[in-house]
Amino acid sequence: MNPKLFRTSSTRIEPVLILLSIAYVILRYVVFGNVSPAHLPMYLLNKMICIYATGSLLLYALALISRDKCSAEKWLSRTMSTGFLHVMISLTMLHPGYYKKLFDGSQLSFTGELSMLAGVLASAVYWARYCNSSCIRGGKSVVPMWIGAAFLFLHVSVMGSGSWFDLSRYNGGLPPITLITAIPALATALILFSYWRFNPQQPQ
Repeated sequence: MNPKLFRTSSTRIEPVLILLSIAYVILRYVVFGNVSPAHLPMYLLNKMICIYATGSLLLYALALISRDKCSAEKWLSRTMSTGFLHVMISLTMLHPGYYKKLFDGSQLSFTGELSMLAGVLASAVYWARYCNSSCIRGGKSVVPMWIGAAFLFLHVSVMGSGSWFDLSRYNGGLPPITLITAIPALATALILFSYWRFNPQQPQ
C-alpha cells in the first residue's frame, strides 16, 4: 500500500473508530443491556477505551507493513496513551462488584490472576518499546511487538472466553467487548509476527 494513501485513510478512520467505540458500548450495555448511564464516567468509558485502543493497535500494524512510519508511530502513540488510561481505570475498579468472574470471594481467582498477568506483560512490552530510545530513532524493538499483542489477546480471551459462545449474553445480538477486542489483538499478533519473521532487521 502506498504510505501516503494509508496516511490519508488513517486520518479519516480515527473519528470513525471513536464514534464506533462509543456507539457500540452504549448500544450493548445501556440500550440493550442493563447498565445504568450513571456508570458512563468510568465503567462504560473504560470499555470504549478498550475498543479504541485495540483498533489503534491494529492500525499500527497495518501502517507498519505499509512502510508508513509516521502513521505507525501515531497509532502506536494512540494505543499506548489509551492503554495507560485503561490500566489506571481498571486498577481503580478492580473489585468483585465490577468483575465478579475474575474473583473467588475477595481474592482474584486463577482466571483473574492469569488475565491480569497477561495484561501486565502486554503493558511491559509496549512500555519497553516506548522507553527504548534507539527504537524511537528507528532501531529495533527490545522485544518483538507481536509478543505484546499476543499477551493482549491472552488477557482478553482468558477474561471473556466463557461468554463468547453463550449467545444469550449477546445483548441486542452484540458480542461481548472481550471478543470485539480479542479479534484485532489476534490479527495484530499475526500481522506483526509475519512482519518480524520475514523482516527481522526492520524496526517494530
